[in-house]
Amino acid sequence: MSLQTELFPEPPVALAAVTADINDLEKLEQIQVGSASKPNTVLRNAKLGTVKEELELLSFYVQIVSRGEEGIVNAAGMVLKSRGPRKYETIVPPSDLKVLYTDYTSELKLRWRDLRMLASTVSSTALVR
Repeated sequence: MSLQTELFPEPPVALAAVTADINDLEKLEQIQVGSASKPNTVLRNAKLGTVKEELELLSFYVQIVSRGEEGIVNAAGMVLKSRGPRKYETIVPPSDLKVLYTDYTSELKLRWRDLRMLASTVSSTALVR
C-alpha cells in the first residue's frame, strides 16, 4: 500500500477515470489544432469541463483530508496556495489621509501620502547636510 492510498483511501473520483479523461482531452486538443470545426470544439469543451470538475473535486478532497498540512498536500502531488499580498511584504498604512468630494453625489476620492516615499526623501535630505 502506497503513502497516497493510505492518506487518501476514498477519492471522490477514480484516478484511472481522471487519467483517461485527461488523455482523451489531449487527443481532442490535438484534433482541434488541425481543424476549427464546430463538433470538435463542442467535444473538446465538454471534456475540458469534465476534467476541470474532476480536478476540483480531488482538490477539495485533499483540502479536507489534509486540513491544510503542507506535507499531506505535497504527498497528493499538489502545492499550497500562497496567501496574503504578493507585491509587498508589509502593507504601510496611509498617512495624511484626505477625503475629497466630487461633483457626483455618490463619489468620494481618497488621497494620502505614502510613508515610504516620505521616509526616502527625509533620509536623502539628511545625507545632503
